[in-house]
Amino acid sequence: MDRILSTLVQHAFGPQHEDHAELYYRTRFFTARLTARMQYIVAQQDSHDAAASPSSTASATNAHGDDTSLGLTQAEVDQLNSIRMDMWLASRKLYQSWGCLSYDLTLCNGESGKIGGTKPSKSERAAMAKWEKRLSTPFVTSKRLALADAEEIRNLRMEMDDDRMQVDDGIDEISPMTLGHYYQHLFPHALYYKWLNYNGKLATTEFTHREFSFTIKDGIYLRYQSFKDSEEFQRELSRLSPSKIDIGAIFTAPPKHAKSLQPGVFKPVSKELVFDIDMTDYDEIRTCCQGGDICAKCWRFMTVAMHVVDRALREDFGFTKIMWAYSGRRGVHCWVCDERARKLDDAGRKAVAGYLSLIRGGAEQGKKVNLTQRSAQHPHIVRSLEIVEEYFEDVLLVDQEILLTRDRWTKVLNALPDEELRKTMDAQWSKRPDRSSVDKWSELIDAVDKRAAKKGSKFGLGTFERDLMLQMTYPRLDENVTTHVNHLLKSPFCIHPKTGRVCTPIAADQFDSFDPFTVPTLAQLLREVNEASSQSGSAAKSTSMAPYIGVFEDFVSTVLPTPVNSQPSLDF
Repeated sequence: MDRILSTLVQHAFGPQHEDHAELYYRTRFFTARLTARMQYIVAQQDSHDAAASPSSTASATNAHGDDTSLGLTQAEVDQLNSIRMDMWLASRKLYQSWGCLSYDLTLCNGESGKIGGTKPSKSERAAMAKWEKRLSTPFVTSKRLALADAEEIRNLRMEMDDDRMQVDDGIDEISPMTLGHYYQHLFPHALYYKWLNYNGKLATTEFTHREFSFTIKDGIYLRYQSFKDSEEFQRELSRLSPSKIDIGAIFTAPPKHAKSLQPGVFKPVSKELVFDIDMTDYDEIRTCCQGGDICAKCWRFMTVAMHVVDRALREDFGFTKIMWAYSGRRGVHCWVCDERARKLDDAGRKAVAGYLSLIRGGAEQGKKVNLTQRSAQHPHIVRSLEIVEEYFEDVLLVDQEILLTRDRWTKVLNALPDEELRKTMDAQWSKRPDRSSVDKWSELIDAVDKRAAKKGSKFGLGTFERDLMLQMTYPRLDENVTTHVNHLLKSPFCIHPKTGRVCTPIAADQFDSFDPFTVPTLAQLLREVNEASSQSGSAAKSTSMAPYIGVFEDFVSTVLPTPVNSQPSLDF
């Protein structure tokens, strides 16, 4: 069994090859945690039994049915389940390496895989089957644990660990264990349920027929997950410890029954109107970063985008129940939760996305905003231009320096509808390339105005400044995310696997002050929980998650139905 345990730990924690020192360390870390928890439980029981009188002992025996077992508290359950999940996933990888057709070891061909270079023996298969049975059953509060089992664990003679949450080893690794601690102690389950249930405590089809998808260890993707109530959702979240949660549509039936339903019966009926704005769509413009990287300079594109889209949704469509969320790495998401928005079909969502989309054309196209004289007077365009003008110089000319070098200013000049003017400006700037982008922009606009006065607006010179400012700064939406009811979107409060940061809500009055680099990471939060473990109260409220929970709480209060006794009176 020792050989199997070592192999399981290797599958669960790595490495996959000959780094025996690392394997030894990880193995000791796992067994020390498990041993420490069991020893702690037994020590508590021993202490209680020693202090108990015969009469009190009898009472305890009668209450529990026998005196050879002891109960598990919720704290013990949480810690043991996080370890159990790691090993449960590893056992499945081991089955696959054995060539098993199912988790029943009698169906393994015994030829495909080996343990430690040796084919598993019959006794090892039997031991593994017993191990699998134990792993497949989650620990639950008040479950009875045989004292004989606890005594066996006590005799392993591993060093005692303390009773605090372990976050010093492997904390920077996003694993089922660390995610399990997060979902058990920090995830805002109650508020999250209120949001997606839209009706207080009693479960409605808004929640029970909602699709969730989980990405768990090794990239395993679980779609069409659904839950009957908040307790089941919380239990499965703690058990699976997903590295990513996606929220989908509300269907005509619980999504977990999708495969058993007749074609055409299982259909999406509603979902929040959502928007996804990703920094990579600005790569042709930003000069400070590329790809998945961001900095304070280019984050201001997201600031502008939130201002423009939020005001359009509120002032042009009349939506009020809007939540913005940081994606955890390089973008933002918007959730519009008004009932009118949730009931929109694909055609309605496409119309909203089209209304908010302004930039057309690929990376090779020079001019991507082409407004007619009439469309330029639309209130949305006028308002958006006012926002863009406020940020354009600081973001594009100072921070991004879009005219600093020849390869940069060429992209801007390609949007000019006058080839002769393009050549003139290129030659002029090439003689003095060290001038700032602010100075070059001023020269360009002066030259365009003079040229427009001579040739007239038919060349598009008269609208060049307006159109280019919008092209460089206006929000770039991923329309595919918005236009389909059944499109999934990453959930708030999950952990981004690349950065370890929480996907946090952003208040509407904090667009300018929001800093993605101050958003707490999983490692940071677990350390904070560890340091505050002796204090009472909510774990989340004792960490740097507190202000984001507050933003979420304020938002959730807007989507819940108004109590009847608080409705405005109609009496005169």
